[in-house]
Amino acid sequence: MGSEVPIVFITGHADVSTSVRAMKAGAVDFLPKPFRDQELLDAVTSALRVDGERRAKDRDLSELRDLANHLTPREIDVLRGVSRGLLNKQIAYEIGVSEITVKMHRSSAGRKLKVRSVVDMLRKIELLKL
Repeated sequence: MGSEVPIVFITGHADVSTSVRAMKAGAVDFLPKPFRDQELLDAVTSALRVDGERRAKDRDLSELRDLANHLTPREIDVLRGVSRGLLNKQIAYEIGVSEITVKMHRSSAGRKLKVRSVVDMLRKIELLKL
């Protein structure tokens, strides 16, 4: 269904293969009965923490995609070259512009994506799958 709800399985008939399948399917925890109250509280706390982290990551990616919508096709071409580890002059040769033009597009793309460093730029390019 594509749902991202964190799941804690509780069962009275646990076996290894069932627990493995549940965890591979995305369960946060698997509790066989009987269990202590604290185990359930810990599992729910962990599930909420994992879900909070996932939501924050999804929100960050959504914001990055919104920023990327403002990139021009030429800026995207330059970022693709950056992601391949090319120098500015190599990117310039590949796309048929001057090196100074590549620098301008790279700088503009960095501002639009709110890039703080080269590593940050590469991480954002990877997240955007450019």
